[in-house]
Amino acid sequence: MKRLLFILIVLFIIIYFQYLSINANVTDFTILQYQNPNKDMLEKILLEKRITIITDLELDKIMYKKNPIFMITPRLYKKLSEEQHTAILKQLKIYFSYYYLPMNVKSDISLNYEQKQTKTILKQQSHFRFCIVQFLGIRKIYLFPPDQFSKLYFDKNTQRFMVNFWNQNIEKYPLVNDASYIEIILYPGQAIFIPYKWVYCYETIDNSMSVSFYSESLFTNILKI
Repeated sequence: MKRLLFILIVLFIIIYFQYLSINANVTDFTILQYQNPNKDMLEKILLEKRITIITDLELDKIMYKKNPIFMITPRLYKKLSEEQHTAILKQLKIYFSYYYLPMNVKSDISLNYEQKQTKTILKQQSHFRFCIVQFLGIRKIYLFPPDQFSKLYFDKNTQRFMVNFWNQNIEKYPLVNDASYIEIILYPGQAIFIPYKWVYCYETIDNSMSVSFYSESLFTNILKI
């Protein structure tokens, strides 16, 4: 009985500190940038929960039928069958699983083609680990830390931000004028990890090809709030 109680207490302590760590927010604009680190270093970097850019990814090594995946054009991709799409995503997942959380229990990955000057709405990053990898084209990403949330006028009913970042109405939403954000340019061969709970939007400067993925561990999948 005492042993069981001791085990339960230890488990409670572990879960409690995991909960605090997972839900702690970092709100400053420090950017960490590394040249494709090894796995141990990667985890140490991402543990800091800051905007992180990884450079010099060897994307030409991700192959499908002996050809680099980045050579698959949007037109060609549309012509491929669902089975072929699945095979391509499988190769991408094999490559990028290196960047997933340890004890990964939930993840997804997508291959994205976007036209020049595509602009997205503001969105809160809801995954504990989320990454955008730029294959082709240039992307500008605008990031707001969690403490700027109220200045972007989030509507709980629609689950959307009322502010249009690209056409701001200062008279209707005056607090947005005081919102702080950072702009980051993402080039081909680079990946950006956007911290949990940060708000972001982006625009593509050129026709773009990218991969985005998220990962949740056993703990983050249960303890995130």
